[in-house]
Amino acid sequence: MQSENVAYQGKVRDRIRRSLLEGSRSLAEVVRGCQGAYPAVVKDLLDGLRSEIVIRPAPVFELSSELRRSTNESRLAKLEGNPVLASWYFTDETCKRLAQLWDWSQRRIAFLGTPRLFEWFATAKIGDRRALLDLDALVVAALRDLSTPSDDVIEYDAFTEIPEAFRGQFDCVIFDPPWYPEDYELWLRRASTLAPSGVFCFSLFPELTRPDAPTERSAIMRQLATWAESPTVISEYLEYDVPSFERYQLAAWDIREIGSWKVSDLVICQMQSTPAGNTLRAPLRQRRVAWTEIDIGLLRTFLSPSSPDTPSVAFLRCPVEGSPVLPSPSRRDPALRDVNLLTSRGHGLICSNPPRLASILGELRKTQLAGTLTRKHIDRVDIDESSKRLLESIVLGGSNE
Repeated sequence: MQSENVAYQGKVRDRIRRSLLEGSRSLAEVVRGCQGAYPAVVKDLLDGLRSEIVIRPAPVFELSSELRRSTNESRLAKLEGNPVLASWYFTDETCKRLAQLWDWSQRRIAFLGTPRLFEWFATAKIGDRRALLDLDALVVAALRDLSTPSDDVIEYDAFTEIPEAFRGQFDCVIFDPPWYPEDYELWLRRASTLAPSGVFCFSLFPELTRPDAPTERSAIMRQLATWAESPTVISEYLEYDVPSFERYQLAAWDIREIGSWKVSDLVICQMQSTPAGNTLRAPLRQRRVAWTEIDIGLLRTFLSPSSPDTPSVAFLRCPVEGSPVLPSPSRRDPALRDVNLLTSRGHGLICSNPPRLASILGELRKTQLAGTLTRKHIDRVDIDESSKRLLESIVLGGSNE
């Protein structure tokens, strides 16, 4: 494993050097050129290359991320991100590019886990019929008013079968699965149920997303080749807005205002046969856990009923020493093993008594709705002092209005 990480870091350094050979670059530009490597990794490697590079301060002017979001007309703009679903949404520019990619006018299009793109197409009346299938209940509620005889918006979990009314009803499926091989297999099967022999457009994670990414990409494309004829891959075609949970996590690394650093390839293919058989690998355990969402103002909290493997006298504790904010959104981060509380602001904590925490969060939610939530309400909660301060940092640490 250590040798794999050394080789991986060497590849990222090569990408950094290649980017800088083309001229001066901001951190955001260097990160975008590193094929999916996480910004904190790139920043750390850049710090290690100080003997090779010159840092030239220069004024850069741009709207703050808060103002950019406030000028976004999307119904999703005011929703904080969902870390349980690892929800990243396409930028407006990506939606525009996809809308211009093809003549969609007579197409029946299913949007599987791509709510921002569905909203773009539905608002512009692109396509003959449109349907969004998405697991985030708040997202579905925000887009529900777009439902028309030509547009369907339903809450849907990819771990369940496609509803009967949607099977075989589409010509095209545009989907953005979680970036893990087992999820691609599952989502390809769901897409094939929606549009047998249809056109698929989907994201494929870049080669430096993690050390195993090149091998995983190759496996996905080999499998796809058995179902589709001559898939086309367009490099770095898709870009993503930074979700709120990742924005807070990057800020913990002192990385701010990085912009839409995350990009992926676009795969386009015409399916020739329906994936058959029941050979799905067991899904990741975390995705099978039923997380409960309890919102306090704009803050979204997600609580798993799972108790931690390691007992603790503290009601709440940090998996990463010294910070309630996780180092990254990665599902494979070892720090996530016992985490059973996540928030839309990048927090990840371990709770010794999830049912008790659910009751506490529910009461704080009621207090917040009444407009009176302050530190004194948290001080009254019957838990240990360090846990009170952690709860305070989560609930009162940012704007909830």
